[in-house]
Amino acid sequence: MILAQFESAPEGLSSGYFTPLVFGALLYTALFMAGRVLEGRGDPRSEAVADIGFVVMLLSGVYVAILAVVAVASEMDLIWDMVRILFVVMLFFGVLILLLLAVFERGIGGISRARQGRQSADTGSTTK
Repeated sequence: MILAQFESAPEGLSSGYFTPLVFGALLYTALFMAGRVLEGRGDPRSEAVADIGFVVMLLSGVYVAILAVVAVASEMDLIWDMVRILFVVMLFFGVLILLLLAVFERGIGGISRARQGRQSADTGSTTK
């Protein structure tokens, strides 16, 4: 049932929106490899090629941010459900951690305090 929601792209966000990212990744790979080859040959243009590759990745990052805004705008109900679920999970684990801390502090902390009390009593009686 959950997987049925993700068989296709979200409504209003077709898979065609992601093809510029594929082309950007391919372009970056080609520029990176060309820059390394030029650097290996001692060509001073290697830095310029590397800089162009970096700009391609920056533009891809901006495009990802735009896609994220479009996805949030088109699937606001799913985002709200996700926030609610995350809140419930965080609340559950927060309470669980508090309970475990209380149990271990009472149990293990009490045992170690009892041992320390016995050790101080034993050392106090032998010094007299």
